[in-house]
Parts: sequence; structure tokens; C-alpha cells
Amino acid sequence: MMKFLCFFRCFALFLLFLLNNSAKAEFVCSSEVSYKWVRSQPLVVGTPVSAPPVNVPTAEPSSVRFGGVGRRGADEAAAKEALEVELARLKARASEACRKDHESFGGCVGVKFTSNRATLQALDFSARKELEKSLTEECRGQQGVCAAVVSSEIKCREKVEAVPSPAAAEKDKKGEGKKK
Repeated sequence: MMKFLCFFRCFALFLLFLLNNSAKAEFVCSSEVSYKWVRSQPLVVGTPVSAPPVNVPTAEPSSVRFGGVGRRGADEAAAKEALEVELARLKARASEACRKDHESFGGCVGVKFTSNRATLQALDFSARKELEKSLTEECRGQQGVCAAVVSSEIKCREKVEAVPSPAAAEKDKKGEGKKK
């Protein structure tokens, strides 16, 4: 009976050791978000700057990368679900950014003037007029119609991290396990 209890204790310790040193699996899923917009009318040099462009699509759609997002989960389904929620938010922000940058002429001019306020204040009248004209022309060149917001295919991969045993973690805490 004593041999059995000794064997049982040794087996239990062995299982505990294996569980503590086992690898911890985690899934990581990621995707990219971009939007497509179509330029309104070709930029014609010499047209009056004060006239806002007319939103009539005339060119091929341009694609703009907005951002990427990744989420982790205990399993692939949990990671994908968390990613899909975040993708919906990112797509809404991308759509808003597209409208602000390409469909709102006044908004574009306002943002450009605000970001260049210090420069505009430091210039004399003629230089300021030239910079204002340049900023307005730049906004005219960016005007168009937002076509679509798309996300790339969701890609998931398993990330495996080794979990150190409590003894190894304690050793690293004390500094005994560090290499010199």
C-alpha cells in the first residue's frame, strides 16, 4: 500500500509539473481597412479658386489604406468575434474620414487653414495669399465621392507562448536565473 501511495504522489507531482510547463495557446486575428473614392472633376489650373468643385465622378476609384486592427482570443471564434466588432467601428471611422477629406470642400479648407495657422500669421499679405491659394487648390484636387469602405480577409493564426513553471518564475524573480 505504501508503494502505491508513493507512486500515486510521484505521478500527481509529474502531472502537476507537466501542466505548469505546458504551452498556452492563443489565437490572433487581424484585418486591414481601406476606402475607395472617386475624384470629382480633373483639377484644371487657372479655374477660379473660390468655386467649389462639383461632385461628378470622372476618374477611376483611388484606394486609401485607413488602418489595421488585430484582436486576441482564447480560441479562433472568440478572436474573430472581437475583431468583427472592432472592424465595424474602424469602418465607420474610415467612412467618416473619407467624407471629411473628399466630400466636404469647406471642411478640407478649414482643416488645412487650421493646421497652417501659425505659418499664415507669420507671412506677409502676398505670401499669405499664395499659401491660401495653394491650400485651396490642394483641397480642390482631393474632392470627390466616397465609393466604398472595405476590409481585407480576416487572417487568424495560433500564437503559442510557453508558460514557465512556478519554480522557474520564482528563480527569475530573485535574479538567479538571469544569464550574464
